Amino acid sequence: MPYGNLRLDTLKEVHRLAVRHGLQLWLPEPVLWEWQEHAERLRSEARAELRKRSTILEAAGVLLPQLPSDEEARRQIHTAVLGLGTPLTVLPLSGQVAKNALRDQILVLEPGERVNVRPAGSSDGTNADDSPKKNTKARFVKTGGSDSAILRIILGAASNDTKAFVILGGDKDLSRAAKAWNLSDIQSCKNLGELTDFLSKAAPVPVSIPPLAYQSSLDRLAIVSGIQRSSLESLTSATTRSSGFDTWPDDDIRDGLLNTAASIESVDDVIGLNSIDDVGDGELSARIFMLATVDLSAVRQSDDGSEILPFNALLNGVLVVSPVLIRRDNDEIIVIPDGSATVHAPSTHFNEAGDAFEAATEALRVCPGLEDFEFPDAYDGASETEVQLSPELKVTFEVFGSVHEDWQILITVSHMDTLMDGYEMDCSYDDNAYVGGSRDGFHLYPPWHLTPAGGDPAWRAAAWLTQAIQNAVEGSSDE
Repeated sequence: MPYGNLRLDTLKEVHRLAVRHGLQLWLPEPVLWEWQEHAERLRSEARAELRKRSTILEAAGVLLPQLPSDEEARRQIHTAVLGLGTPLTVLPLSGQVAKNALRDQILVLEPGERVNVRPAGSSDGTNADDSPKKNTKARFVKTGGSDSAILRIILGAASNDTKAFVILGGDKDLSRAAKAWNLSDIQSCKNLGELTDFLSKAAPVPVSIPPLAYQSSLDRLAIVSGIQRSSLESLTSATTRSSGFDTWPDDDIRDGLLNTAASIESVDDVIGLNSIDDVGDGELSARIFMLATVDLSAVRQSDDGSEILPFNALLNGVLVVSPVLIRRDNDEIIVIPDGSATVHAPSTHFNEAGDAFEAATEALRVCPGLEDFEFPDAYDGASETEVQLSPELKVTFEVFGSVHEDWQILITVSHMDTLMDGYEMDCSYDDNAYVGGSRDGFHLYPPWHLTPAGGDPAWRAAAWLTQAIQNAVEGSSDE
């Protein structure tokens, strides 16, 4: 990694190489700490630069984004790295290794060294204007403890077999330590290109891993079910954008939010996948949809427009990560974010009842087996349609009322014509949305309201349906 900074795209590619060649990926704990420290320093520099410009820009009405705290920056890096999952392993720093590494630094044993540190100014102790500069005496600082610990950790994991690993990076301190320790045969690659070439010769790709089956409804349900049971922490590490919160019609916020920034507090339910593609090496690429708890920060103007007020809240949103890589590791489904994430604000109010119905059917199409779900006849008064997921399993949608006015959908899941579960979703006109008289009145916000309340009703219904189908399948297999 250049200059000690984490390049997540590079680490993902190394991770992919490890998966492809059937190798382990070791990350000594001090390297993770180094990445966190470098990120904190860069964040502090960015914050200082923003402060220089903020007064002028805010006076012009331009609101600057908030940067994460040091603690949040460390957490984000920790989550992003560990979220890559198997075969990455963080090798912990043991007490004995820490003691030996500290000894190397204090006694200046390779790779420990004294570094000559001069105060700011020219190398000869003068300022740029040639005037004498006080306190220009050079200082010596002892370093190298981290490099010693890293190499000792790797050797311990490899049982001192230098042929069992290859180090990525051109760190001269590690090379010097290896030579001092009579480990001249340590294998290293300076960059990703060298590593790719080295692995193609030293660790040929094993027999191709069969991809996960995804063609049938039950195949896709099995993938979603496997994802639901696995750790979803990795999905919170994707770079997150927010969408729709600036126009979100919350009861207490009618004027909208500015500079919204969202981070994922937790993933609550996996709804489904679409855009699935077999990318080889036993991996699928897909777009994944989930219900998530969102930590939203923003600003808004006060009612009289005289000041800018902060806004922070934990909200229920819809999280979409695209693309993700999906593969099987033994009995576990592994999901790795390979793109960005977007958090969508809950859609609860609509301009027309038909818009609410379309939002509901769009969300339901993410459920396994409902990718081609359409109900156009509902607009012409039809009241019922069915989707056959398998010879034994079907989903029924029954509409009460007109989708152009007040309506209700009853969703049921049946196995062998036995009703397994049901769910209701309603759309009604919100009388409080309209203010004023018949001639000069207007809507404060879109008047057609979708329920049940709490989060996004359409996507909650989709999450329920995915779980209900899964329960029906599991229940039938137990009979």
